[in-house]
Amino acid sequence: MEHYRRLGVAEEIRTLGLPDDYPPDVSYHTRYASHEIARLHWPSRRDALANRHAGDRRWPTPEPLHRGQEMFIEPVLKQHAESLPGVDIRFGWKVESISQDSTCARLFARDPASGELCEFEADYAVGCDGPRSLVREALGIRYEGTGSEDRDFLGGRMQATYVRAPAFYDVVPGGVAWQYWAMNPQRFGIMIAVDGKGEFVLHTQLPKGAQSSLEYGHESIALTTGGDFPYEIIGVAEWTAGFTLVAKNYGAGRIFIAGDAAHLFTPTSGQGYNTSVDDAANLGWKLAAACLGWGGPNLLATYEAERKPIGHRNTNFARSIADFFGRISMPQALEDSGPAGDACRAEFGQRLQELAWKEFDAPGIHFGMYYKDSSIVCTEPGEGPVDDPHHYVPHARPGARAPHLWISEG
Repeated sequence: MEHYRRLGVAEEIRTLGLPDDYPPDVSYHTRYASHEIARLHWPSRRDALANRHAGDRRWPTPEPLHRGQEMFIEPVLKQHAESLPGVDIRFGWKVESISQDSTCARLFARDPASGELCEFEADYAVGCDGPRSLVREALGIRYEGTGSEDRDFLGGRMQATYVRAPAFYDVVPGGVAWQYWAMNPQRFGIMIAVDGKGEFVLHTQLPKGAQSSLEYGHESIALTTGGDFPYEIIGVAEWTAGFTLVAKNYGAGRIFIAGDAAHLFTPTSGQGYNTSVDDAANLGWKLAAACLGWGGPNLLATYEAERKPIGHRNTNFARSIADFFGRISMPQALEDSGPAGDACRAEFGQRLQELAWKEFDAPGIHFGMYYKDSSIVCTEPGEGPVDDPHHYVPHARPGARAPHLWISEG
């Protein structure tokens, strides 16, 4: 959101997603219609914006956390890019090959309307083309790390079930939330509010050998909810969890990679999107400096030097969260009635509460990046800041995010 503020689109993006007064809480249940056992509270957009001038010591930023689905945000970014002079967006074109020599980067892309294959040349090229990156493959760069870890949850093939269900809010105790977890011996699931009005996506693990299907979606809704309510399945999609992968290199010569092409996450704590936006911001100004002639000959090499360690840092953080949920043992008395069940849920709920804090209340991950080993960063004597995901202390050492401070008008 700080990067979007700099681009001038933060306020428009803040209008997207959940309603103004909707609390983006994270709640944990045995089944959605049964016991809520833990909840991480988070201020609504209205409250967060109303309080941002007061100064939050844990999250010192002019742009508080915002929950918004990527499908809402991408049209804003596309419209902004199309408004910039010198930008030519070829929407729907497909790149089929890319190469380079000492003078330029060269690619061939196909026009979806005519089918014609066209050649493009540029000083530089960047592949932001996802986990199956054609650009990364063309450069001969491989991911390093762990691919698709086998876990009982958040490891291997997952099904996303998109649901229209305003009545879901009526059957869930504890009030509305942005993310609802169901944890019981029959099915784990994560129900995420898309618009705060009745559209959701439910993520569940697919059994080995099974294919995603509407039938599995209905079964998952029943087992995670534990109660009846009217709903409509809009569609299902399959995806793979369990990745902790970082590219060996972030580019070669005049061609670079960024985002999922450079690193692949299990999507706990939202690190994939945030890390990708930071990649683009880091590489963007350096490419501008090179193209405008004021960037030195070694400037572009600092992109990999600065961002690759952050790729490892952030993928490992996301993996640590996924490991908890993927290898957790379910207490036998979790759904029992009476004092034994109550005690079991209280103890298990406390573990989940601590895990929720660890996953979501992590200002150090977002603000604590420190490029101390970069060749363009001046070193200062003394110990640098401690890289703690859950604590951030503003400081002014070169190579770090500048501290936030409100100044008066004028």
